[in-house]
Amino acid sequence: MYMIKKHRLNTIALSMLFLFTGNAYAAKNTQTPQYLPSDFEQVRENWSENYLGDPAITFDQTLKNMVTSTNSSAQKHWDSMTPQPNASGIWDDLPLIDKDKTLGPNIRSSYQRLFTMAKAYRLRDGNLENNQLMLNDIMTAMNYINQNFYFVNQLEYGNWWQWELAIPKDIHNILVLLFDDIKDNYQTIITNHLNATRYFTPDPTHLGVSPGAAESTNPNYRESTGGNRTDNAQVVLIRGMLENNSEEISQAIAALPAVIEYVSEGDGYYTDGSFLQHSDIAYNGTYGNVLLGGLGIQMNAVAGSPWSMDNQTISAVYNIINQSYEPLLYKGAMMDMVNGRSISRSAEQNHDVGLNIVNSMLFYTNGPDSDKNKQLSSLIKTQITDDTYQNFFDKIYYVSTYQAAQHIVNDPTVSLKDPLIGNFSYPSMDRVVHRRNDWAFALAMHSYRIGNYECMNGENLKGWFTGDGMTYLYNDQLDHYTGYWPTVNASRMPGTTVDSQVMADCSGERVGGNVNTNMQWVGSTSLNNYGIAGMQFYNWSDTLSAYKSWFMFDNEVVMLGSNIKDQSNGNNITTIENRKRLADTKLFIDGTEQATLPYQGVPTTFSIRNKTLANSDLSYVMLTPKTISISQNDVDGNWSDIGNSKGDVSDSYLQATLTQVDQADYQYALLPNQNNDAVQTYAQHPDVTVLRQDEQAHAVQENTLNIIAANNWKNSPVNITDTITLNSMMGFMIKEESSNTFTVAVSEPIQTIDSVNFIFDKQGIVIKEDIENRVVLNGTTLTINTSGLQGQSYSFQVTAQD
Repeated sequence: MYMIKKHRLNTIALSMLFLFTGNAYAAKNTQTPQYLPSDFEQVRENWSENYLGDPAITFDQTLKNMVTSTNSSAQKHWDSMTPQPNASGIWDDLPLIDKDKTLGPNIRSSYQRLFTMAKAYRLRDGNLENNQLMLNDIMTAMNYINQNFYFVNQLEYGNWWQWELAIPKDIHNILVLLFDDIKDNYQTIITNHLNATRYFTPDPTHLGVSPGAAESTNPNYRESTGGNRTDNAQVVLIRGMLENNSEEISQAIAALPAVIEYVSEGDGYYTDGSFLQHSDIAYNGTYGNVLLGGLGIQMNAVAGSPWSMDNQTISAVYNIINQSYEPLLYKGAMMDMVNGRSISRSAEQNHDVGLNIVNSMLFYTNGPDSDKNKQLSSLIKTQITDDTYQNFFDKIYYVSTYQAAQHIVNDPTVSLKDPLIGNFSYPSMDRVVHRRNDWAFALAMHSYRIGNYECMNGENLKGWFTGDGMTYLYNDQLDHYTGYWPTVNASRMPGTTVDSQVMADCSGERVGGNVNTNMQWVGSTSLNNYGIAGMQFYNWSDTLSAYKSWFMFDNEVVMLGSNIKDQSNGNNITTIENRKRLADTKLFIDGTEQATLPYQGVPTTFSIRNKTLANSDLSYVMLTPKTISISQNDVDGNWSDIGNSKGDVSDSYLQATLTQVDQADYQYALLPNQNNDAVQTYAQHPDVTVLRQDEQAHAVQENTLNIIAANNWKNSPVNITDTITLNSMMGFMIKEESSNTFTVAVSEPIQTIDSVNFIFDKQGIVIKEDIENRVVLNGTTLTINTSGLQGQSYSFQVTAQD
């Protein structure tokens, strides 16, 4: 497998006939490439080994159990097939009703069952291995579906995705696994199926091509992007394998590099590490992983063949993993704020998504750059071993990657990575991650560029406020966000301010052409390992507004809100925390256990602690007195309350809120994993001083770090200190590194303004470091060229005299 089997990668330099140049591949010479039958056999074998494993590696007990389980499922499907296919379909519980909206999903489910049977036919040492009677029934069923429901000139009833991507992929997987045993006796069935998939998806770069698409949920002819592009290309690639069609294979491979070219709008990867799908929804975790895994598995398929991917494309993938995935992975979990509507799926919670991403990374661990291979293997090993909640090896994504992961985890030469520490800003999707040694803080915002949440296909029905400044804390309570979404009070998301309007399911979306154009000032700034974020907030109905800021330092995150204006009834609620309560979890008010709930009072501190689970405590210090309400909410819910999954789920929560009136404000600090003495000391002598908290600016000084940070809301001069005046709408941070040496970071949050400037009222200012030559000094005024930064921070250094 590509990046898995080294001996195949070592042949790339000799066998690669195409060289990546821009968006296409060009032949290395003018001679027409000559393809041998063995070339096509090799790529089919590569593809099959994803599901069958490397024949040279003995199956361990887990894989043996997988063979048994697959055979059991296949036998169940075989036994329940109708003796002779009829108008009701192959299986009674999957009726195939022409022109019905269930036709596409049920065709796909039928082929998926046949794929399970095909795997059982091929997997070594199974009861059904090489069972000719089952093979005959598989082919009879495929022929029936093809002749009656999935054929050339058929209309796409319902969701286009089933017809153009999902079903073709399943069909091709079946045919590849069975190819050697059916190519002689069942060639007509193979040909008819390939004609059908070519009718629905003839082109590796476009969807909505066939006349049948006119009946689908998306009848438009369009270029595929992101994860849809990798699926699109895969359909054509595997069809080429099955027909020994070098042209289709070449076209499919040529269509892939575009998915990792950075974009400046719409779907795809951005230079800051963001990934968008559906134009304006943060989706690194799910759609992004479809792309990452889809690209990797196809690279594997053609490794060592005349169609091998070039080294430039492989290197680009490493950069994307470092930017778009590693900061968002925490001990095996992919942060929920980039998983879109999949948070409402019981089988796609954050550890499911995170470990699936790790699985996708395994396709890239034996590339041409040995240093990057080692780094990636260390990342994979660390994520697998750090996830003590969910075992990577309990789920077999592909047999090939399972075997690769076992090798990495058991290899003593692969070291574990140190905890990732830093502040990671994603302005192209309005997300921020702040990581320390034993915790990570995450923030989800939205703007005129980015949608507030996505509700689609009956999923994520109550995601109303998940993009309204919702905050997340990841620590060693690793199960906290698993099963969180069907039970948490969806109107009380941590970090958010809401009014009293009652929300209907799937209401309040501000996406696509309906994004909130009032929300211009939304951005973030990073300076080394620290950062700030700000949002001039308007709610979904534009009836509630506020200025909100987050200041992320070493041991604390400071949260400010001001000028909260509520046009509804004047009462609004800011949720400080809504944390799952474990059996041994206790609440402490000002250091003393609070056994009785609900609680209402004016505490200086409150802490949620669990003495049986290390690194799971969190504390809040109120920097100004406020009345806080804390309650325990025991909730019984069902996954169907928020989406299409089903199943009862129960949890207990500690919910802390501020009930506020018009023009209210708040300021508090989050201190994760700090003991009581540290929290009480901080409360008495905070590390931070709030410098401004008004409609002009929010500004904080972190006294122990010598950092001053501010979000300047107005395009007019605002005094932050007696030496710093901000003249532009901007995010601003300055750190005194040593006597008279200062590191400055700025960002332009609107993402349309070409420059920002500020006054630094010091004598003898000299620009010490300006890597991109963006800074102009005029006396004590510094102007920074922000064009092309798309909201990303720019850092530079100056020196000055006292």
